[in-house]
Amino acid sequence: MSTRSIIIITGNGKYNGPETTRLYKHSDGYPTDVLNLIQRAMAKSQGQCVDDAARFKEREIKPVNVDQLVGNIIGESTSIYGQGARVEAEFPEEFTAKHLGNQGDLEWIYIIQLETKTLGIFGGGYTGKTPQTALKNGPVNPEKYALNLYPEYQAGTIEETRKLVQSIQGLGFSVNANQPKPKPKPKPRGKREKIKTKTA
Repeated sequence: MSTRSIIIITGNGKYNGPETTRLYKHSDGYPTDVLNLIQRAMAKSQGQCVDDAARFKEREIKPVNVDQLVGNIIGESTSIYGQGARVEAEFPEEFTAKHLGNQGDLEWIYIIQLETKTLGIFGGGYTGKTPQTALKNGPVNPEKYALNLYPEYQAGTIEETRKLVQSIQGLGFSVNANQPKPKPKPKPRGKREKIKTKTA
C-alpha cells in the first residue's frame, strides 16, 4: 500500500511575487524518504544560487525561490518509474490552509516556507481526516513513523530520521518551528439589540 503525502513549497517565485505550489507524492511519503528528498533538493538549489552569483560576479547570493525548489524536488524524485513527486496545484499567493487541498487519505504533509526557512511536518499516519485537520493539530515528530515498523527496524529508522533533520537544519532551516496555524472561523453574529435612549 502506498504512503501518500503532499509537499507544500511557499515563498517568492522566480519573479519575486508570492507563490505556493502543492506537490503530490503517491508512494514513499514517509519521513525517511521525503526528508532525504527535500535535503538533496534544497542543497542543490542553494548550490545553484551560489554558482549563479559567482557566474555573474554578484555580491549577494539570491535566495532559493519556489519554482527552483519545486523543479529540484521533482528532479531528485524522478527515477526509472517516473516522477516520484508531481505538481498538483499552483497558486500566485502566500500559503493558507486551503492550499492543502481536500484529499482524505494523506498520511504525511510537509510544508516548506522559504521566507522563514522552516520545514513543518504534519500528519503521522492515516486518519481519514482532511489535511486541514492535520495542520490544526500541529507539527509531529517525524520519528513517530518508526513506531509503525517492526521492532528490529525502529532504532535504525529513528537514527536515520534524526540525521536527516540535522542535515536540513545544517542548510539553515528550522524543523517544526514557527508553523502556520489555520485562521479561526468567524463567530456567528447574534441579533443586534436595540439601544434604548432616554428622551427629555
